[in-house]
Amino acid sequence: MEKSIRTVGDYWTKLLICAVVLLTTQVHCHFNPRINVTFLDNVVSTGAVCLDGSPAGYHYEKGYGTGVDNWLVYLPVILVGNSAGGLATILNCDRFQALVPNASRVKCLVDSGFFIRAKNLPGVEKREKGFAEVVAFHDISKFLPKSCTSRMDPSLCMFPEYLIGDVQTPLFLLHSAFDQYQIQYNLKPDPAIALGWKECTSNTRLCTSAQIDFMKEFRTTFLQTLKEIPDCPSRGMFINSCYVHDFLFSKARWSYQGPPSLGNKVIRRVIGDWYFERCSAKAIDAETDHPLNCFGA
Repeated sequence: MEKSIRTVGDYWTKLLICAVVLLTTQVHCHFNPRINVTFLDNVVSTGAVCLDGSPAGYHYEKGYGTGVDNWLVYLPVILVGNSAGGLATILNCDRFQALVPNASRVKCLVDSGFFIRAKNLPGVEKREKGFAEVVAFHDISKFLPKSCTSRMDPSLCMFPEYLIGDVQTPLFLLHSAFDQYQIQYNLKPDPAIALGWKECTSNTRLCTSAQIDFMKEFRTTFLQTLKEIPDCPSRGMFINSCYVHDFLFSKARWSYQGPPSLGNKVIRRVIGDWYFERCSAKAIDAETDHPLNCFGA
């Protein structure tokens, strides 16, 4: 009996560590002040760190009402990550499933973690160099999927567009085609529109028509990149045109009802349909060609 308990405990400890690492986002992100994040300083020596080398962290909140004494254990299982943690979720989705081989349902949810290479847009060298430095700094080329590293430079295998097609575990992509982080930090505008770019990407109401057109180019490339990924029946998507980065840390965004172009669907409903396999769960806003201020300035 004691051995059984120790084995189960060890198993869940490993799973918890895995989840903590994958749910970690870059420390440069601005956390919602209402979310208490506990950083694990003692794990640095073991390598359980973020992409920038900072300690991993987690958020815990007690249950309430009739669920105060209930725990979700073992069934069902879902791995969730946002931003850099979303990218880590893509990289580790199949490994996560292997940790719970007896679970009846294992799925992965990626929130704003689809960082595109965008070879046709200015700044591609910066984007490629950024991931190359991550791979080199953490020496993770052997950790990346061989299905990708066997056909291209390992540093490029950090871009989700080259990974998702090989993920066997059901995956859901929650994203904006006008991803604020990528537009604000990963794009390098031409000199003709560079003046005022910082102000524009902080508040789209301050953008010139040329700057908005540049954002539209990103959207077109983003949607085309998604289109080129091999289709998979178990993969779900909710791609809107809100000018934001991250959805799951905000109740307003989680409950956001898409425009008529998305069938007025609510994000949480689409994810629920995907998770419980009730119906098709792919909603992509292919009509709105400008960034939307969905949640106020």
